[in-house]
Amino acid sequence: MTVKRCHEIPDPPPPAGTTAEPSATVSTPACAEKDKILRTALRNKQHLPNMVCGAAGGGGGGGAGAAPDWGAIALMAFRDTAIPTTRTIIQPPGGKTLVNFETLFRTEAAAFTRTMNLLGERIQLRIRPISYTWVTGDGDQFTTTKPGVKYEERLPMTAYNVHNYAKRAEALHPRVDITWRATYRVGNGAWLPVAGSLTKSGPETTLQVVEGRPTLIEAR
Repeated sequence: MTVKRCHEIPDPPPPAGTTAEPSATVSTPACAEKDKILRTALRNKQHLPNMVCGAAGGGGGGGAGAAPDWGAIALMAFRDTAIPTTRTIIQPPGGKTLVNFETLFRTEAAAFTRTMNLLGERIQLRIRPISYTWVTGDGDQFTTTKPGVKYEERLPMTAYNVHNYAKRAEALHPRVDITWRATYRVGNGAWLPVAGSLTKSGPETTLQVVEGRPTLIEAR
């Protein structure tokens, strides 16, 4: 007997303000109604009875001999998770920097865990940032794997996320777009990767770029 699996349905839409990697999945009408109920339960943080299409041979699924597709369920839970909003922190502070000055970018994104009960099991998600795309506001952008650090005199410039503005600007609007990935586990089982990723754009900040003017100081 062929059992239609719920991982063949399209990925659920990501939360507002995020984008998700597409996946090559095909819609399966037999699973659509159960998937709709599952998505609703995820959003409402409800505890579900065993109701999901799966492969024969496993336990704890939606019907005799059917096992839940935990990978598909974890993906739906990940796509439905509210990702924290993180702001861009710029040095020099005060919303102003200089032309051709090493302007530092950082943010305070951190990994977090979500726990929920689905299909009679405890599901945990570990969600972590994996890359940061700094949209500098002047038409440029660059991507790093680190969130950046606060300026300290002892650190080399290679420790920072740096951008140099080439010309004056009255009001630029930099932001950071953060890409997140997740792992999951069912009960006390092994941690497994969740397919795909989510990218969330942070709020824009305002930055003015001015030219520095040399000043002569009388020698003493």
